[in-house]
Order: sequence, then C-alpha cells, then structure tokens
Amino acid sequence: MKTPTVLIVTNHRQLYAYLVQPDGRCQVLEHIDFEHDGQTGVALIDWTNDATCYRQLGADIANILGRYHADSWGLACPPSMAEYLVPCLNSPSRESLAVVRPMEVDDVNVSNVAAVFTSDATAC
Repeated sequence: MKTPTVLIVTNHRQLYAYLVQPDGRCQVLEHIDFEHDGQTGVALIDWTNDATCYRQLGADIANILGRYHADSWGLACPPSMAEYLVPCLNSPSRESLAVVRPMEVDDVNVSNVAAVFTSDATAC
C-alpha cells in the first residue's frame, strides 16, 4: 500500500498533521492542542457536545487538507473517534481519505508515523 501524502493523527487532546516526503520521511505540518488555546489556557474544543465537536474537527481537517493540497490522506485515531469523525468530514475530505488506522495514538510521533499507515491499516 502506498502511503498517503498527508497523515492526520488525532485524539481528544490534540491533532498532528504530517507531510510524507518523497524519501518516506515525515515532516510535522501542524499541531493543534485541543486542551489549551496557547494564550488563555481555554480548551479549543469542549467535548461535552460530541456532535458539534466532531463537525469542528472535521472542518479543521478539511482546512489542513486544503492548505497543503493533499490528494490523499490517512487518519489515525481511537476507534470510537473514527466512528463519529469520518461521517462529519466534508465530501472532498471523505473522497480523498485513503486509509483509516483505528488505534490509540499516544505513542505515534514523527519518527514512526509512516509505519503506522503501512501496517494493518484499513483502506477506504
């Protein structure tokens, strides 16, 4: 399986977007900390209203994909999150989603993110 051009790794605390370089290494494109806005310490997403939160997260992902002109992308997130997030993505985002990797993502980082998407991933 070919690795998508952009990899999104997220959970309820944060989101990382990675760009896969031609040599297979990854570069961090963006990091969003949902628990702290970086200035006031207020949470960016309040997970008490899941429907609104997943729509907001879907919009954030669509913005990242648009900004970096991703023709294909992969998503790694907890299984329960994938179930609600994927339906909240806009049509172009859903259509370009190449692979979903349901997993706990706490140990994913720039050094191993590409491997996460090439082993035991679920193609879309």
